[in-house]
Amino acid sequence: MIEFEEKLVQIGHGPLRAVGVETLQVNVGKLCNQTCRHCHVDAGPTRTEMMTRETAEQVVGVLRRYPIPNLDITGGAPELNSNFDYLV
Repeated sequence: MIEFEEKLVQIGHGPLRAVGVETLQVNVGKLCNQTCRHCHVDAGPTRTEMMTRETAEQVVGVLRRYPIPNLDITGGAPELNSNFDYLV
């Protein structure tokens, strides 16, 4: 079976090379005040997993060191994390 990268080269679209990071997406927790069946992170009011302040500080550190223009904050309900304001 032919490898993906080999196939890209064969059809004139490879090799693939990273050119930069446009968005850093962080999941700040699974706590949510709703219980949506379609939730892709299985969040809800009984979930307790939350990003810590230490991790939030590391996220800010990455953004200070690298020219990443967008921070996408996701999770259950991101505003329920006590570090949400710090990240924003």
